[in-house]
Formats: sequence, structure tokens, C-alpha cells
Amino acid sequence: MLMRVYGKRIAMKTTVEVPDDLCRHAKAEAALRGRTLKDLIEEGLRLVLEAPRKTPARPSLAELPSISKASAAMPAFVDSGPLVAFFGGFERHHGRVAACIKGLEAPLLACEPVLAETMHLLARYPGTS
Repeated sequence: MLMRVYGKRIAMKTTVEVPDDLCRHAKAEAALRGRTLKDLIEEGLRLVLEAPRKTPARPSLAELPSISKASAAMPAFVDSGPLVAFFGGFERHHGRVAACIKGLEAPLLACEPVLAETMHLLARYPGTS
């Protein structure tokens, strides 16, 4: 990576691999607009970074298996990791953990320290409550 200073503006130069078809399409679009490829890429990157993030819908407590639904099943003890993944839609294992928890026929059990740690970890991320 190379960094250059232009007046008060600092520009970083880097290499990015782009599929050939996308690069050709971008060059053609830049030419049609009378702009450089660099300007087109910079504009696109700014649009993506400035757009509001879409947060996936998080499950509610009502979606967790209840004791009444699975009173004869063996309870499952859970630690904070799966709970953070379940309630934090941003977490990369969210889908897999949510499917696993929803498929349980047994109630989930967690002690108070696990719940406190889960709430502490979820509070670190914007949009979680």
C-alpha cells in the first residue's frame, strides 16, 4: 500500500482484484459518464459506506423453546456464545445457531452469570437491546 499527500488530502493507493467482466463494464460506464474509473469506484465505495446498514430481524424470547412444549425432553444447558449468536443477527453463526435452537425439543437452561455475560456482549453492538 502506498500513501501520498496532496495538499491536506491523504490518498492511499492499493491493488484490488476485480473480475474482468465487472472491470470492463465499469470502464465503459465511466467513459459514458465522462469520468475516470478511479472516480467511479470512489463514488461507489462512498455510497456503500454512507448507506444505512440493514440489520437482520432478531428473534425474540418468545421464539425460544419453552418448558411446556418439551417437558419430557432432556434440558439443554447453554453458554453465552450460542445465545449471543442467536440474539445477535450480526453474528456470523447466527443462522446455524438459530436453526439448531429452534429445532430443539428440550428447554434451554442458562444460569444468571451466562445471561449477564450475554447481555453485556450484546450491548457492545449498536442496534441490539
